[in-house]
Amino acid sequence: MNKFFATLISSLIFNKKKRKALRNKLITKIKIPKGNVFESNRSIIGKVLVFGRGNKIIFSGTRQDPIRLKIHIHGNNNTIEIGENVTTPECTTISIGTSEFPCNDASFSVGESTQFNGVNFRLMENGSKIEIGKKCLFSWDIEVWATDSHSILNEVGEVTNLGHQIIIGDHVWVGMSVKIGKNVIIGSNCVIGWGSVVTKKFPKGNCIIAGNPACIVKTDVSWDPRAPNHANMHSPKRPLLSL
Repeated sequence: MNKFFATLISSLIFNKKKRKALRNKLITKIKIPKGNVFESNRSIIGKVLVFGRGNKIIFSGTRQDPIRLKIHIHGNNNTIEIGENVTTPECTTISIGTSEFPCNDASFSVGESTQFNGVNFRLMENGSKIEIGKKCLFSWDIEVWATDSHSILNEVGEVTNLGHQIIIGDHVWVGMSVKIGKNVIIGSNCVIGWGSVVTKKFPKGNCIIAGNPACIVKTDVSWDPRAPNHANMHSPKRPLLSL
């Protein structure tokens, strides 16, 4: 009887590992033509599709566990740099250009130890960029668009809504369902409240930013990734973090 249960448990463990490995294999698709650079020690659960030349996708560090990402690049000479110890418990998407509107010379970079729990990043303007610092935390259902996708013209036909960049500092917590638009700057140690729509620059650090449209609702704050009761019970009082 003991041998029977041991065999059954071993079979269940093996089958679970086999199913997980098969699942990872089935949902991973990588297409990177010659003339592009892909450097990574980590396996990808998701898709990496590149259409163009001179593009670079670089993962820093020696970490080897899988990362859940969908990367789509349409265009030339674009760069994606993922820092060491970046994690994605939920799949995150980085899109540069589209098949109809390719994008050139754009860049996306994220610093070490940042976590994405389901974020959609999009770049569509030539030379535009998204820069995210280290030790940031992004919740679920977040949209970060350095573009409006479509053009708004003035009376003489000039485009008035070009997207240039989005810059997010170090140790920023972005709450669930936040939307961040083109040309936004967020200072370090800030918190962006649940459901906020951010369309302006907030370079001052240590703030809570919230609302639609978002504004500063509190200053001289920081945040801790632990739940409030744990941070309050086990941490001595200390000055604001400046990581």
